[in-house]
Amino acid sequence: MTKFYGHAADSSSHQYYLLLEYCNSDLHKLMLRRKVLSESEAEKIIWHIFHAQHDLSLHKIIHRDLKPGNIGLHFDGLDSQQAKVDDFCQKFDFVSNDGSYHIKFFDLGFSELADKNGFGSNSYSGTPLYSSPEQLRGDFQTHNSDIYSIGCILFQLLTGRRPFSGKSRAEVIESQKRKICSSEFNPPISLRTFQLIK
Repeated sequence: MTKFYGHAADSSSHQYYLLLEYCNSDLHKLMLRRKVLSESEAEKIIWHIFHAQHDLSLHKIIHRDLKPGNIGLHFDGLDSQQAKVDDFCQKFDFVSNDGSYHIKFFDLGFSELADKNGFGSNSYSGTPLYSSPEQLRGDFQTHNSDIYSIGCILFQLLTGRRPFSGKSRAEVIESQKRKICSSEFNPPISLRTFQLIK
């Protein structure tokens, strides 16, 4: 569980601070160092993120800004990693079966509660290059919007690049019209992992 130690405010600058548990890395920094992860490494990280996202969905929470910079990694040793998804408010914890990995969601600043039908708002928030088409269009979002973002992260873990490009929401929407092909993965990936991305 991500620990919250307290908060502070600087009245002269009108800045507020939260004191949280230290996390010594994040997925974005790992990707900058490694560029591409092996399929087994990427799958392990993604499955833990899926489980944590499922925990959010059980609480009817849509994250709306899943991206590598919001997934913290804490390395305790060679075989131990903790991943924490960054975005204040509520805390969710997923512990792997063997207890060696922990994914923790915290700081859910763009998140929102889904209604009884599973829909969030139709307002846009998030990071365009990881946002789902419905999110970019400003349509109602569901937990599938978060799953789409996880697929974008998996693509990037395996190729070293984002699946779509663009400098504006409109350009990203246009870029999302292209189909992702299995030939984009070098080395090739399994059909199972390719299906996860699609």
